[in-house]
Amino acid sequence: MVTSRIWFTATQKAELWERWKSGLSVAAISRALDRRNKTGVLRIVTLHGGIAPVPRRRALAALRLEEREEISVALRRASRSDRLPMALDGRRRL
Repeated sequence: MVTSRIWFTATQKAELWERWKSGLSVAAISRALDRRNKTGVLRIVTLHGGIAPVPRRRALAALRLEEREEISVALRRASRSDRLPMALDGRRRL
Protein backbone atom coordinates (compact mmCIF):
# COMPACT_ATOMS: atom_id res chain seq x y z
CA MET A 1 0.00 0.00 0.00
CA VAL A 2 1.44 3.33 -1.09
CA THR A 3 0.32 6.46 0.67
CA SER A 4 1.08 9.96 -0.46
CA ARG A 5 2.64 12.48 1.85
CA ILE A 6 0.45 15.41 2.84
CA TRP A 7 2.51 18.57 2.91
CA PHE A 8 2.13 21.44 5.35
CA THR A 9 1.22 24.86 4.01
CA ALA A 10 3.23 27.92 5.04
CA THR A 11 0.38 28.94 7.36
CA GLN A 12 0.32 25.53 9.00
CA LYS A 13 4.09 25.60 9.50
CA ALA A 14 3.86 29.03 11.11
CA GLU A 15 1.15 27.76 13.45
CA LEU A 16 3.19 24.62 14.16
CA TRP A 17 6.21 26.67 15.24
CA GLU A 18 4.09 29.06 17.33
CA ARG A 19 2.52 26.15 19.17
CA TRP A 20 5.91 24.43 19.59
CA LYS A 21 7.39 27.66 20.97
CA SER A 22 4.54 27.93 23.46
CA GLY A 23 5.39 24.47 24.80
CA LEU A 24 2.71 22.22 23.31
CA SER A 25 3.56 18.59 22.63
CA VAL A 26 3.88 17.12 19.15
CA ALA A 27 0.66 15.15 19.67
CA ALA A 28 -1.25 18.29 20.73
CA ILE A 29 0.06 20.22 17.73
CA SER A 30 -0.95 17.37 15.41
CA ARG A 31 -4.48 17.39 16.82
CA ALA A 32 -4.70 21.19 16.46
CA LEU A 33 -3.64 20.93 12.81
CA ASP A 34 -6.16 18.12 12.16
CA ARG A 35 -3.50 15.53 11.39
CA ARG A 36 -4.22 11.82 11.79
CA ASN A 37 -0.87 11.10 13.37
CA LYS A 38 2.04 13.04 14.79
CA THR A 39 4.78 11.85 12.44
CA GLY A 40 4.49 14.83 10.05
CA VAL A 41 4.83 17.35 12.87
CA LEU A 42 7.59 15.31 14.50
CA ARG A 43 9.47 15.14 11.16
CA ILE A 44 9.45 18.93 10.77
CA VAL A 45 10.44 19.60 14.38
CA THR A 46 13.31 17.08 14.37
CA LEU A 47 14.49 18.14 10.92
CA HIS A 48 15.14 21.63 12.29
CA GLY A 49 16.35 20.54 15.72
CA GLY A 50 13.35 22.06 17.46
CA ILE A 51 14.27 25.58 16.29
CA ALA A 52 12.07 27.43 13.82
CA PRO A 53 13.97 28.18 10.60
CA VAL A 54 14.66 31.77 9.61
CA PRO A 55 12.38 32.96 6.79
CA ARG A 56 14.09 32.84 3.42
CA ARG A 57 15.16 36.10 1.76
CA ARG A 58 16.57 36.79 -1.67
CA ALA A 59 20.21 37.88 -1.71
CA LEU A 60 20.80 41.58 -2.38
CA ALA A 61 23.01 40.75 -5.37
CA ALA A 62 20.27 38.64 -7.02
CA LEU A 63 18.50 40.09 -10.00
CA ARG A 64 14.88 41.16 -9.62
CA LEU A 65 12.18 39.64 -11.84
CA GLU A 66 12.03 42.77 -14.00
CA GLU A 67 15.79 42.69 -14.56
CA ARG A 68 15.74 38.99 -15.48
CA GLU A 69 12.89 39.63 -17.93
CA GLU A 70 14.76 42.57 -19.45
CA ILE A 71 17.84 40.40 -20.02
CA SER A 72 15.69 37.63 -21.49
CA VAL A 73 14.08 40.03 -23.96
CA ALA A 74 17.51 41.42 -24.91
CA LEU A 75 18.85 37.89 -25.49
CA ARG A 76 15.90 37.03 -27.73
CA ARG A 77 16.46 40.21 -29.75
CA ALA A 78 20.20 39.55 -29.94
CA SER A 79 19.65 35.98 -31.13
CA ARG A 80 18.14 37.47 -34.29
CA SER A 81 21.24 39.58 -34.78
CA ASP A 82 24.60 40.19 -33.13
CA ARG A 83 23.51 43.27 -31.15
CA LEU A 84 23.69 41.82 -27.60
CA PRO A 85 26.31 44.29 -26.29
CA MET A 86 24.21 47.21 -27.52
CA ALA A 87 21.00 45.73 -26.09
CA LEU A 88 22.51 45.34 -22.63
CA ASP A 89 24.61 48.51 -22.67
CA GLY A 90 24.08 50.69 -19.62
CA ARG A 91 22.44 48.00 -17.48
CA ARG A 92 23.33 47.35 -13.86
CA ARG A 93 26.58 45.49 -13.41
CA LEU A 94 27.51 43.42 -10.35
